[in-house]
Order: sequence, then C-alpha cells, then structure tokens
Amino acid sequence: MISPRRDLEGLSPPSGLRTDTGGNILQNSSNVTLPNAQLNAAGRDLHIITNIGNVGGAYSLGNAPLSPMALLGKHCAVEATHQSETSAYAPRCKEGTRREILGDIMSWTASTCYPTENADNLPLMAWLSGPAGGGKTCIQREVIDRCRQQGTLAASYFFSTRVPDLDTCRPLASTISNQLCSVIPGLQAFVEDEIRADSNIFDKSLEHQFERLVCRPLNRLEKEKVASANGRRSKFRKKIKLIFSKQKSSASQDVQAPHRQVIVIDGLDECRSSKEQIRIIRLFAEVLTKNGLPFVVIMASRPEYDIRSTFDDKVVKAVTKHIRLEDYGCDTDIEDYLIDALFDIRSKHPSASKIPPSWPSKEDIQKVVEKASGQFIYASTLITFVNNPRRSLVELFALAVNYHQMGPSAVNPFTPLDALYTMILESAEADHVLLKRLLHGLTAMLSTSPDGGTSDHTITTAFLDDFYDLNPGTADTTFCDLHSIIHIPHPESHSSSIRFHHKTLEDYLWSPERSGKFYQPLSETYEDILELCTHHVRSNLSVRTRYIVPRHAQSYSTSSWPAHALKLLNHVRGTPLEAKVGLKIYSHAIGLLPWLASRNLSSSQRNSFARSTELSSNAVRCAIEDNDLGAAAVFLSMARSIAWTQALRLGSQGDLLSIVSPPLSRPLRTILRYLSSVTRLMMYQDLTPVSAQETHGGTAQGFSQHWERPFGQNLEAPAPVETFPVFLPLPCSSLTSAKLKYPVVLLNANERGCNAVIMRPELGFLNLPLPSVSITLLRTLKAAFQQITVTKEKRASSKLICEIEEALGGDILGHRDSGRRTTNDGFRAILATLWVGVVGPVVEALQLEKTDCPKRIWWCPTGHFLSLPFHAAGIYPKESVESDALCILDFAVSSYCHSPRDLLYSPPQPTFDFKLVAIIEPDGDRHQAEPLPETRHELRSIEARVPSANNLVKHVVTRNSPAGVVDTIAHGLKLATFVHFACHSLHHPSSPLQSRLLGEKGLTMERIINQCQASNRALAYLSAGQTAVGTDEGADVSIVDMMMFAGFRGVVGTMWSMQEGDAPIVTDVFYRHLFRNGTEAPPDSTDAAFGLHLGVQELRRQGKSFARWVPFVHYGI
Repeated sequence: MISPRRDLEGLSPPSGLRTDTGGNILQNSSNVTLPNAQLNAAGRDLHIITNIGNVGGAYSLGNAPLSPMALLGKHCAVEATHQSETSAYAPRCKEGTRREILGDIMSWTASTCYPTENADNLPLMAWLSGPAGGGKTCIQREVIDRCRQQGTLAASYFFSTRVPDLDTCRPLASTISNQLCSVIPGLQAFVEDEIRADSNIFDKSLEHQFERLVCRPLNRLEKEKVASANGRRSKFRKKIKLIFSKQKSSASQDVQAPHRQVIVIDGLDECRSSKEQIRIIRLFAEVLTKNGLPFVVIMASRPEYDIRSTFDDKVVKAVTKHIRLEDYGCDTDIEDYLIDALFDIRSKHPSASKIPPSWPSKEDIQKVVEKASGQFIYASTLITFVNNPRRSLVELFALAVNYHQMGPSAVNPFTPLDALYTMILESAEADHVLLKRLLHGLTAMLSTSPDGGTSDHTITTAFLDDFYDLNPGTADTTFCDLHSIIHIPHPESHSSSIRFHHKTLEDYLWSPERSGKFYQPLSETYEDILELCTHHVRSNLSVRTRYIVPRHAQSYSTSSWPAHALKLLNHVRGTPLEAKVGLKIYSHAIGLLPWLASRNLSSSQRNSFARSTELSSNAVRCAIEDNDLGAAAVFLSMARSIAWTQALRLGSQGDLLSIVSPPLSRPLRTILRYLSSVTRLMMYQDLTPVSAQETHGGTAQGFSQHWERPFGQNLEAPAPVETFPVFLPLPCSSLTSAKLKYPVVLLNANERGCNAVIMRPELGFLNLPLPSVSITLLRTLKAAFQQITVTKEKRASSKLICEIEEALGGDILGHRDSGRRTTNDGFRAILATLWVGVVGPVVEALQLEKTDCPKRIWWCPTGHFLSLPFHAAGIYPKESVESDALCILDFAVSSYCHSPRDLLYSPPQPTFDFKLVAIIEPDGDRHQAEPLPETRHELRSIEARVPSANNLVKHVVTRNSPAGVVDTIAHGLKLATFVHFACHSLHHPSSPLQSRLLGEKGLTMERIINQCQASNRALAYLSAGQTAVGTDEGADVSIVDMMMFAGFRGVVGTMWSMQEGDAPIVTDVFYRHLFRNGTEAPPDSTDAAFGLHLGVQELRRQGKSFARWVPFVHYGI
C-alpha cells in the first residue's frame, strides 16, 4: 500500500515542490509516467514529489487524474508563503527594533480582529508604504510571526522578481485558498467541489479564481454551519468565531477567539504588471467590504505610481489605513543593528584578538547611520560586505565607510544597492535623458546654498518645471515611478521639498562606474544649472520685460547662482578645464550684475552677488591664466559696489538726455532718486525700508513696474538709445576698448597668486604677476597698517614690523633692533613692502621716470588689496634727505577708483559762474567733539584763492548756529559744483548710509545722496578724519564712496585723522593750483589730483612724518 506524504513544504526548492495528496493512486496501474517527479522510498511508504514549475500543465498518473487538492497544490506557490524553506532563513527585524511601527500595526490588527462596538468604522485593509530597501519585508515577517503566536494569521503571499512565477498574480488565489484550507476546518471539501465543477478554473481570471476558491467556499461553509445549528440564524462573524475557537488548545479555551484573521501580502510592487497590481488592490477592497469575508489584509509595497494612485481612489481609500514607513524614525534601530552585527562578526573573525577594542569608532557608526538615511538596506548591505573571514574586518569596514571618497579601482561594497537603483531607474516609464538631467540637477540643488550649506529653497516638481522651462506637470510624470527612492511632497505642501530617501543615491549618480548610463559629469550638471540661472535672472531683469513674474525660479537663480558657480569652480580646480570654465561662468555674471542695481531684488539676493569676493577673485585668476586680460579687467571692474556704479553711469548723462528726449529723462530721474533712496535695500540687510511715498506705491515691485512702462517703452525709441548707449547695460567691449589717457592698475589677490592687470593707453592690457605678494602678506600688512595709524605712541608694534620683514624674507630697515623702532619705522616697512611687491614692478612695467611733472596713474585695488596706501609706496631711507627716496610720488600722481568704468565718462566742465560751497565747523561738534579752530584757516585760504566772491557760498557752523542750519546746507548742495567740508566725520558701525559729516547731528550720507541729484557735481574735498576707509562692519564702504555715489566725480579724503596744522597747508596748495587761472578760465576738476599731490609734497618738504602726509588720497577723475 502506498501512503503518499501530505506535507513536504520544508523540502521545497526555490521553484516550489509539491506532493500528491491522493490515496493509493498507483494501485493496479501499469506504464506509469511521472514527468518532473521523484519517487522516495521510506520503509513501506512510497513518496511522490513533483515540481510545479510547469504551472497550468496537464498532470496525470497513467489514466488516473489528480485529486482536486492535488491540482490546487500544483497551482499554488509555497515559496511565496511564510511556510517556505527560504522563509526560515529570511532576515527579520532585530529584536527590540521597529517598536513604534510594529506597535501601530499590531494595534490595528487587534482592533479589527477583535472588534469593539465601533468595529464597523475600522478600515479592513492597511497599506504599508516605504522607500526601496526600507525594511518593509522584515516588518511584514515580524507581523506574521506575531499573528501566528496570537492565532490570527490566515495566509501570506510574498511577491518577488527573483523567484520564477512569483512576480505574477496567477498563483495568488490558489495559494491563499490552500493556506485557508489548512487553518479553517471543513473548508477543504467546499474548495474541492469548486475545482471539480470547473476543471479549467486555474486558467481563469484572478477575480474568478478568488470567487470560486475563497469566497464561495467560505459562504457555503457558513451556510452549512448555520444549518447544523438547528436552523438558528446568526451573523457570519459569530459562526467564524466558533470555527476559529476549535483551533485553540484546551488551555486557552477562555481566550476570546478572533472575529477576523490576517492576510499578509508583501512586495506588491514586485508584481511586474501594473495592471495586476491594480486588480489585486481592488479585489481585496471589494471582497472585504461586499462579501463580508472574515479577514483583514495588510499589503506592503513601494509607493509606485499605479499602486499609490489606486490606494488614493475614493472607494479603496475609504477602507484602507495608510502606514508610511518614513513617518517612523529608525536611526537608533540601525545603529543598534550595526553595533550588534559588527560585534557578532568580530567575535567569529580569525583575527578577532588583533582588532582594537575601540573599533568601530562612534564617528564611523554615525557616518553609516547618516548614509543609511533610515533605510536598513544600506546597513545590511554593508554588513554582508564586511562579513568575510578571509579579509581584514577593519579594512573592509573602512572601505565601506569611505567608499565614496575612493577612486574607481576600489572594490564596490554596495553592488546590490546599485543594482536596486539601476533596476528602479531603468523601469521608469520616462524620458531617461530628461530623467538623468533632473536627477543630477536635484543632487546639486539639494546640497547647495549661497553659503555652501544646504539649500533653504523649497524644491518642488512645480519649481523644476519652471526652472527647466518644462511644460507644467513634466517633472511629476518624469518622477512618477521613482517614489520608492525620491520623496515627492504633495502639490499643496508648499513648504516641503523634494528629497532623496537614500543619501547614497547621490554617490551612485556621481560615479560613472556605478550608475552607467545614468551618470552625468558634475561639471556638466553645474554648467546646466548656471545657464538656467542666467536665463532666469536675465528674463526677469530685462528692461524690455513688460511685467514682473514673481516666480520661484527667478528668486532661486538670483540667490543661488554664486554658490553653484563656486561649486563648479572648486570641482574643476587644478584641471585643464579650470580657466575655461571660470571664464564661462563670469561671462554670464558680467551680464547679470549691472542690472541688480536697478531692480526689485532683496538685500540678501544682491549681497549674494555683490559680496562674492572669492568668486570675483577666482574669475580674474581664471581669465589671467587663460590670457584673456580683457575679461580679467571686466571681472575686476564688476567686483565692487554694483549699486553706485550703475547710478554713476546713469546720472552722468541725465541732463544731456533731457535735451534729446524729455519723456525719457523724467522717468530716468525718478528711477535714480528711487535707487538712491533704497540703497539700503540693495546692500544692507539691517535697515528699514523707505516709506511708500518714496517708492511709488510702497513696494519695490511698484518701482519695477514704473521702470518697465515709461522707461522700458521709451528705451525702444531709436534716437535716445543710439545716442546714449550708456543707458543700456555696459558691454565688455566698452571697457576693453576704452580710450584711456593714463594707465589703470587693477589689483587682484587669489590663493593661487596675486596679479596686477594694467590697462595701458593705446597699448592694451598687460598682466603683471606679483610673485612676492600673497594673501597672508596682505593680511599682515593691513593689520600692521591699522595699528600704526591709530596709535598715539611714538613706537608702533615692533612685533608687527618684524612679521612684515619676515614675510618679505629679510630685514628692510636692516640696522635697528626692534626695540628702538618708531611709528615712522613701521611706515617705512609697510611702504617699502608695497613698493617692492606691487608699486615698484608696476613703475618698471610702465617704464615711468622721475619727473617734476608726473603723469597720472589710477589704482583699482580689490579684495585683500583694499585700504592699503599704494599712493605713498616707496623706499624711504632713515635720516636722509627727500631726494634720496625712491617712491611713487616722484613717478606719477596717484588716484584711486572703484572701477575703470568710473573713468570712462568725462566729468561736467564748470562754467565761470560755478559754485563752491564751503562748510566749516570751527567749534567742533555742537555736542561732544573737540573744536577745530584751524578750519577757519582753511576757509581763509579758499577765500583767497577763489576767482570771485560770487563763486563762494560759506557756511560756518558754530554752537550758536540755528537749528535749521543743516537743512540749509543740504538744500544748498544741489547748486554746488565744488564742495569743501572742514569738519568732524562720524562713521556708523554697521550702516555707511548713516555715516555723517558735521558730527553727530549733521548730514547723513543718505541725505546727501538724496539731495545731490543735479549732474553738475564735479569735486568734493573732505577735510575730515578717516573719510576714505570704511569700518570693519561696513565692509569697504567709506564716506568717500558715498560721496561718489552721490555723483561727485572726484573726491579728496583721508585714510585717518589729520594732525594739527596739516589741513590748512594742503588746502591752500590745493586751491592755489585748482584756481590758478583766476578769472581767465573756469577751473578744471581733473586738476584736483595734481593739486593734492602738490599739497602732500609740501608737507614732505617741511619734514612732516609719514602719519601726517600719507593719509591724503584722491578718488575718481
């Protein structure tokens, strides 16, 4: 007698083995053929084991057909259940982890399996969604184990693309039916009846199979139970309760039996057909509600589009509880898992005794946890990689932790993870070229902000559509199938940004070896973003735009452009691409910066451009290395003070424009006044906005619209634009082809070297490397210079002087020990350093010669070169006559400029009836400052030198002056051609616009700027202390800068406070030269620099110390 074995599940190979469940089927049989079968003898029993790989084929033993349950077994997939052999070795949640999410799931199963009075309101289906590799399957297996212990498990099914036939829904109904037959007594007979009635049932649809193999047998069983109870009617749930109670042991008879049991379905996303995924979800939603089956179902999957959209369907959503894996933090769980797993591997490793006790470090564990991003697959992949007894555990772990920093030759510990990423990306039904572009753009955007940190902009799919100029919704459809690796916020969640579920996805995308066809060079990514940033800023700032579009893309482009540029420059630094890429970046920048002074950008957006000194320095260096000196000059000219540079260029031709086109002149002047009044908005963040009356409607956008309508429309008129191209953005050619009369020296400091780019009249550009100068030296010089100019002692810091000498590689003074050195010695060291390192090489390159009538030269320092006295550089021997010195004063007349652009347009030419407004403050500040009696000597010198008394307007401010004297002076500035202030100055610690002349209650720079709107301002002479140097808090913006912003084309100032008796001397010599022609010819404001030069030389001739003549400087034309 043959007794076939009924349960061979523990022996099932991956394809699934089944056993015949009939009785004595070989009796009286001959010529039996058993395809794909094996006969095992065990004593007197003969066991038949058949392979079910051929699902749906014909099965027979000779002429005897298989029994219904045998057929059911042939068409079910044991490998897809929790009872499979492979399930016994499958990973599960580490004990003590995932407590919160498991608690919520089990709480839901308890409330539905053991319902209370409100059970009808509970969802009967749950969807556990989460990113790829998040540990959903481990959670599902833990749920299965707990349900088995509680007696509430009905069935399970694990979809898988790695096992044949488990990536389809074909075996689903038969597999669940087979499991129900083993847990619900009496159900098998009804299932057999259905199979006998429909021999082709296994070739029918999923819905038909589920109805015949699950729903109808359960309903028939219910009816039979009702009939066997003498016709007593009861609800189906109560009857099932009795059925389930029989499964309990006598020891648990007092425990309440469940009303429902749990069906667990995992990996729904691994069912390859999206249509089948949808059918499965809808099937269970329907049978749980309409058929009233005594089950609840928990499904787990990635949040793929077809799955999530089906669960979002109104009908399905009403019966589903959504459990999001990402809502449950698990960093601590991952850390515990890593520590325990590494400890276990270490304890079994052959070299365990050689591994340091402190290994692994807490820092390395945290690195892994951070990289895991809450996804267990990263940590488990790392553990699998390091679990190799034939390799050093410490070395393997270090390789895994730091793999992203290693070269392509390193062994990849994350090959399985990369395969997962590749599979997800390749299966996405999207344009893979666009997908690659957007993914790499995201990696840059999510890791870049203006300060180099994480971007604070909200990156959404709508933003990506806008930024990449895509049709609305394109980004959503492109990322539609990638929700398992990318978090896409709900469209209404404006404050939530796209993010990667896996931080390692960035490492994958950035590696050509790992991502293959989805790789894009980082330089290409940043170039793409920079091109788009430029496009958006230009489109929003173009004067021809008829309206302002308040789009996120423009805001992002404006504030993030420099950060992306720096990232790209750092990426290509040290490579052959560096110079070319740098030039390309700044060619874009040069077209953007001029517009920023005239549009409705926030202060932080303007600062992102205006204060990018490192960006500018790198750009100049790139241009120099590429031998494009014209570009270097352009970059340098744009590096400082964007706002006042624009205003100066526009204001200089305002009157001429009014003659040619009065309609254009009026809105232009309105715009200029607005620009002046909102300077604080353009450059400084801590000042309050101007009033609504000042800003045409109270907003910057109102001004922009004002600009667009009258001014933008008039710009299209051909006559004004052709006649006055200055009103359009100044092109690079305007600077590179400028017809300069005298040389301009642009100084750039960079970590890779310092250079002087010299603009020579008619000879073009000259690059002059400054090999003996470094940023470290410039910082030392500036620190020393600041100390000796504020000290009132006779000795400066000897330590600082020694630092300068050491930086130069020798002792400049050469014959004195440091203890005897004075402030003059400090000046000698600093000025000699500047001569040797900068000024001397420039003099030699320009082939300048000593002369009594030197020509002019302009110094345009930037960055670390700012606030150093190049105009006084030289070698000044100790205790020698003036003629023994070798200094710039004997070769050229020095002036400073903020940009070569300041020199492109001639200043207004004074007429015979010019006005010189002289304001002195002999009594000092009316509140605190000390008297300045020598200012009366300055006024007498002016009175003696001015051609006519009609040319002079005097204001003597004393303690007895009326309260409105400041207002009177302010209004008088409108008519001034020349202005002379002999008074106290007051620097605001953080806002240069609030710096003042005439002491604490005097004229603010803001008011002077607002008042001085006429275009006949030629020169301002500021005989006040420290007007040419800004404060540390106020960056490099000084009172001289503000006066130039007010429209004065030339300004005389001082780098620190003057000493008694010096100001009258310089003033007298200055005006004697300026007004030397008397009434025969109007004064020429371009003579101001030489007049100051003569005044300084007079102080030198009188033997004054460096501290008394060095501070006098001239800016502008």
